[in-house]
Amino acid sequence: MISWVCIFALVLNSVFGMPSIDVQKFRTDVRDLAKELHKTCVNKANIDEGTVQNVKKGIFQNEDKLKVYLTCVWSESTVLENGKFNTKIFNDFLPSEYKDVSKKVADCFDKFSGEKSIEDRVLKMEKCRYETDPENYIMI
Repeated sequence: MISWVCIFALVLNSVFGMPSIDVQKFRTDVRDLAKELHKTCVNKANIDEGTVQNVKKGIFQNEDKLKVYLTCVWSESTVLENGKFNTKIFNDFLPSEYKDVSKKVADCFDKFSGEKSIEDRVLKMEKCRYETDPENYIMI
């Protein structure tokens, strides 16, 4: 169940942060799971809400804790498993009108395949995603 939370956490990021994505288009169970995932990963990373909220605005600060938080979200969701991005799982949480977001995420993830640590790769992917399409940036 937590894996569904994580996957949708990315989707709900927009729900909690970006006005261009309508939260109500996501299933209630997915929204609830995203909240739980967020709580779990905030605790694991020992990161403050302000740092997480700033990411939604393209402000990536406190990067060591942010890496832990972001990697937690992706990994717990099983969207990221064994260093690979699972597009199918990610798509399962998205309303049909947001399916194009999945390709952008996968493209950014692939762009940084040479990174030594998964945490560095995830952080760079998130920055890429924001820079590529800030209006539709999704994060929990």
